[in-house]
Amino acid sequence: MESIQTEYQAYRSKRSSYILIAAWTFAVGLSLSWDLYEMRVHHSNVMLSQARGIVFNDLEYRLWNAGHGGVYVPITEKTPPNPYLSHIPERDITTTSGKKLTLVNPAYMVRQKNELKSKFSNDILGHITSLKLKRPENRPDTWETDALKAFEKGETEVSSIEEMHGDRLYFRYMQRLLVEKSCLKCHEYQGYKIGDVRGGLSVSIPFDSKWVALQKNYYPVIAGHSLLWFLGFSGLLFATRIQLRTERKTDKYMQGLNEAQKISHIGSWELDLVKNKLEWSDEIYRIFEIDQNKVDASYEAFLDATHPDDREFVNTAYKESLENRKPYDIVHRLQMADGRVKHVKEHCKSTYAPDGTPLISIGTVQDITPQVESEKALHKSLELVQTSLEETIAAISKAIEARDPYTAGHQRRVAKLSTAIALEMELNEHQIEGIHMGATIHDIGKISMPAEILSKPTKLTELEYSMIQTHSEKGWEILKDIKFPWPVADIAHQHHEHINGGGYPQGLKGDEICIEARIVTVADVVEAMVSDRPYRAGLGVEAALNEIQINRGIKFDEHAVDACLTLFKEKGFTF
Repeated sequence: MESIQTEYQAYRSKRSSYILIAAWTFAVGLSLSWDLYEMRVHHSNVMLSQARGIVFNDLEYRLWNAGHGGVYVPITEKTPPNPYLSHIPERDITTTSGKKLTLVNPAYMVRQKNELKSKFSNDILGHITSLKLKRPENRPDTWETDALKAFEKGETEVSSIEEMHGDRLYFRYMQRLLVEKSCLKCHEYQGYKIGDVRGGLSVSIPFDSKWVALQKNYYPVIAGHSLLWFLGFSGLLFATRIQLRTERKTDKYMQGLNEAQKISHIGSWELDLVKNKLEWSDEIYRIFEIDQNKVDASYEAFLDATHPDDREFVNTAYKESLENRKPYDIVHRLQMADGRVKHVKEHCKSTYAPDGTPLISIGTVQDITPQVESEKALHKSLELVQTSLEETIAAISKAIEARDPYTAGHQRRVAKLSTAIALEMELNEHQIEGIHMGATIHDIGKISMPAEILSKPTKLTELEYSMIQTHSEKGWEILKDIKFPWPVADIAHQHHEHINGGGYPQGLKGDEICIEARIVTVADVVEAMVSDRPYRAGLGVEAALNEIQINRGIKFDEHAVDACLTLFKEKGFTF
């Protein structure tokens, strides 16, 4: 009978091990699939940002051209009169000096710009197209045709990786073009109305080399997961063998000990306080790494195995448990003979005589070292993720600095003041960190602005200022798909909103604006007024503080303003 029970227990142990191995294999495979997917998504997001930047640049050209109702250029062989604008009375004009000019509308200008770009770079391909063609050169290919049809169904942009020019891979992106009032001058005769889908702007970026680089990045990830799986598999096999060996020795123990031994890495003990006799299960010896043939179970042996720094704590916990007649549940450390440290969870419950005298203490000891080590590994992993996010922010800031040193310096100073304000307001550490990160790249949208406008030493025109105002929304477009643990995209989007709803781009009010953005708004205004701008010298700290105090509760958050005033007037804050 005992032999049959032992074999049955062995069968159950093996079955459990197979299930654990299968679960481990599934978990590692799922983790690998997720990591590879995240790498592909990140790579696609980078390509998407690059493509959007190129298309946004073309859209700015179109906006400028359309805003002027088209532009006149000299008639040349490369720029002949556009036959598709012949219905416009003043398509061609002659200046008083006799120079002949022809009208270039937005589409004509973008097409010529793309043709000029193709002469210098055969890699990045731009194209303006429509389902209602005027020029054969603008005819859409199959992918562009599908994208244009998707626009008519409500899509605003389409992107994918496709083969072009044989078997070369390209990242393709297209953004729709809607008919605006200025477009009707050239296209009203085609039946278009304001708001109709006019066509699309597309860009194709070579992806071959990037795909090869991405695949190379797969190898270390796959190798790491393979090693992780092998270690886990080996550990499970080893644990299975130990468990089978242990189970064969536990048949002579009482049912309670048998149940305890079935729990992985849990040993049981029983102390007869009347006879002063202590019994350990085999698992206790294994956890303590004590040879049961050489050392008898004793409280002294237990304390010797306990970490020196935890002995008083463990001894006190047991004594207080007996005095208070309450079970105890503690976690402490063991120190092995070779210096290794294990972590165990110990539970004890005692029984008492009617007069309160303790009779027997029964307890379990669970080796939770793997869980503790896993928690440490998880913490380290989270720290690596945090570092990666910080490095990503720093990289983005450096990219902005390389294009516009003023904006980067401004962002660093705004980040410093924003962080100080958040600390003064006693926000939690997570919020403070998010404010610092968001403020560091709050003007990222300006990366799509022409450099000559950003550094213009004179007052901006109305058109230039309206372009600058789009940087908040463009910043949000760049950041919104990146999964930060903080509202970084909202900070970029909302840092020009005002409490009274008079800001831009959404006209948000009060608590509709996140607290992080409200803080950055105050810091942004103060830094902008204090520092030299391309078109004027700094106005000084006093003027800046007066501005936020006057508009406290009107444009700016009251608490953020109060904290900022305290920093400058009482705590000597400087940039």
